[in-house]
Amino acid sequence: MVKRLSGTKFCATARRWRGAWCSVGLAVWCVLALAVEIEVGIDPNPPISGESFRLAFVVTGEIDGEPDFTPLENQFEVLSRNRQTSIAWVNGKHTRTSTWVVEVLAKAAGPLEIPAITFGDTRSAPLKVPIIGNAKATPTDDGLFLEIDAVPRDPYVQQQVTYTIRLWRRYELSNASLSEPHLSSDAIVRPLGEDRQFEAERNGKRYEIIERSFALFPQASGQHTIEPVTVTAQVLERVTSLFEMFGRSVKTRRISSEAIELNVRPVPAEFPPNAAWLPARKVRLNEHWEPADLRVKAGDPVTRTVSLWVSGLTSGQLPEMLPPAVPGLKAYPDQPQLKEDKQDGVITAVRQEKVALIPAGGLTRQPTMSMDWMPTLLDAASVAPHPDYPLDGLSMLATLRDPLASRERPMYWRMKYRSQWAAIDGDWKYLKLDEHEFLFNIAIDARERANLAAREPERMAALKAQYIAWAATMPGIPDDAAFSLVYTPATMAT
Repeated sequence: MVKRLSGTKFCATARRWRGAWCSVGLAVWCVLALAVEIEVGIDPNPPISGESFRLAFVVTGEIDGEPDFTPLENQFEVLSRNRQTSIAWVNGKHTRTSTWVVEVLAKAAGPLEIPAITFGDTRSAPLKVPIIGNAKATPTDDGLFLEIDAVPRDPYVQQQVTYTIRLWRRYELSNASLSEPHLSSDAIVRPLGEDRQFEAERNGKRYEIIERSFALFPQASGQHTIEPVTVTAQVLERVTSLFEMFGRSVKTRRISSEAIELNVRPVPAEFPPNAAWLPARKVRLNEHWEPADLRVKAGDPVTRTVSLWVSGLTSGQLPEMLPPAVPGLKAYPDQPQLKEDKQDGVITAVRQEKVALIPAGGLTRQPTMSMDWMPTLLDAASVAPHPDYPLDGLSMLATLRDPLASRERPMYWRMKYRSQWAAIDGDWKYLKLDEHEFLFNIAIDARERANLAAREPERMAALKAQYIAWAATMPGIPDDAAFSLVYTPATMAT
């Protein structure tokens, strides 16, 4: 049963009778008829679309369970609930009255229906609720409305669209929340800095304005919609509540903006297919080399740093910038450094890539011998040789670092087998085997087949003298020194 309780209040009433046994003295039993009545009230009535209202469930009598308000959640957002209980004694009889007040906000425009709510084994009657007004806020709304804008409305795909929301208000608000913009297609959404607050006048009234901006990057071309955004906030009420014992000073209000249509243009057909698409406002590309003159030694790196700065794109939209492979160079790239910022309502992004380029190992004609290993290793370790044990060879560390850093140096050695003497200086080699002496031009005769001793007697005499001078600085070969041959005499003669 639905009945009007007052000029502005609708109420649904449900009654239930139940039996209770009582005893008088020890032998007399009687059945009392006890009524449970549930009334449902609305404030304000009718509710205004986009504003919260309260439902009061007034239960008179005893119930055997707590109410289940879950059915309300299908059509309403439940904001709060509370309960009060009172007991009245009249002529020796008591009456219990419990009141639940539930604040709700309709999820859609009306009319709606308050469903039956279960209180133990008792149910309230359903109640139809007319919703008046429009949830769309317009500048004619008294004291609270939204303005929105999107620039540009015909962007290229992946281009930044600046979406601005302005909340105009003359009310005191608390617990305000604003939904983020959402595009009907795939899009990247980024907030653009902090909110901006200022004041302005419209139609002779002074408003405080809260402005919030977002950057939207549509990822597909075609017609797309920026869905309405919604503001939900608690607003100070200016009227006295009809539910005096549950009077309150605020109400929850929700307003929504209009939707905005975007015509997103595709990548132009004439754009090169293999190029990076950057629909940015500004682009800067910088390159830096270290060392600047690009002169390095073998094994030392050349570092190439490339920085791409753009205005109007996110860092995730910037392409890789690795250099192409270069023969003779090995590339060792670092992890790219990405950074985003916001400048004057525009997203700016930087992508920086560093790659170390190291020349591959080269060839050198630097003469060397096995006795050079020890001084080279000591030099690389920055260790000086022991003064009591001088080294025969030379450090080749400079040549290993730079194949061009070769130097002329004579080399001498001797073997007990067949009393071998040998000296190399530049392209010429002196060799003595037993009583036989040889002179070779190893630059043109690497296999040492042509003995030029008779043709170049002065050169051979000079090389022999160099060897004798070197041998005089060396200790003699012990008489009991043993040797082993890798090659047989027959092999060595060929």
